[in-house]
Amino acid sequence: MDDRRREELLKSLQERLLEATEPGDVGSRLAWLFAHLQEYLQRWKGFADIEQVSMYAVVESDLHEVLLIGVALVDAEIKLIAAESRLRVEWDEFARIVREINGESDKDVCDRVSSRLDAVWMELEKSKAGGY
Repeated sequence: MDDRRREELLKSLQERLLEATEPGDVGSRLAWLFAHLQEYLQRWKGFADIEQVSMYAVVESDLHEVLLIGVALVDAEIKLIAAESRLRVEWDEFARIVREINGESDKDVCDRVSSRLDAVWMELEKSKAGGY
């Protein structure tokens, strides 16, 4: 993926985030980002699940790039509220797995990524209940 396309995708996601949330409201920003990250992951996984599609094609797709951008945006927000928490541990593991995906990755990684995001979501819900 070229840098221009990557920038377009980043700008689009940032604009949508800004339209939907207040800049200083980390909780609503994280909730919005996580909801969209789940949607992007489902689309990404659906694409990867197509038997004729290689992991090389998956990692070169806009879907993969948006997933990586979403991870970067959540990283920036989550650091503001979750220093040494279980949420941060779960998030860091999810983000690590996503960042390590490449054309050589086995498609089984799709299920691992999905289950890791579910674990993060559960921790986010617990954190919200506790007031972050």
